Amino acid sequence: MGKATNPRTKRQAANDQQQDGIERINGVDHNRQASPLVYWRAHKQLTSTQEAGIAYCIRLWSILTTEPRVTAGYGERVGGYDGGETGRQLIARADAKDNLHRVQGYIPAPYWQVFENAIRFDEPAGMIGSRLGWGSNSAKCRALTIVQMVADTVCMQERLSA
Repeated sequence: MGKATNPRTKRQAANDQQQDGIERINGVDHNRQASPLVYWRAHKQLTSTQEAGIAYCIRLWSILTTEPRVTAGYGERVGGYDGGETGRQLIARADAKDNLHRVQGYIPAPYWQVFENAIRFDEPAGMIGSRLGWGSNSAKCRALTIVQMVADTVCMQERLSA
């Protein structure tokens, strides 16, 4: 009879998972390649100023987008032409729209599109770069470079502190 092969060790299985971008922490699998932002954060490729610029844009997008509610709205205004939003929510939404429009004004449109696709829509960096005509080897690197440049510019122009 043939010699039985040794079962894979836990270390080998863990190494395979890390290569796939999945890391197990306290029994929970974390997909480190779920989005470009998660991947770049996990590999510490963003500075604190870039994180501040990204966080600012994410906050503006979150104010502008309406997500479905999962709980009842007790004590809030209901009905009317404004969809039940309070005056404070309407003002915050208008301010966020103005701020985002101003930010987009000082970023060239192709760079803003790469930034938004990577950060807001979690599009893989390789796809973003390849759509712009870059080769597969440099697409991820160039998408990261553009995101870093846009985030630094936002941080500088908006005078954000890291």
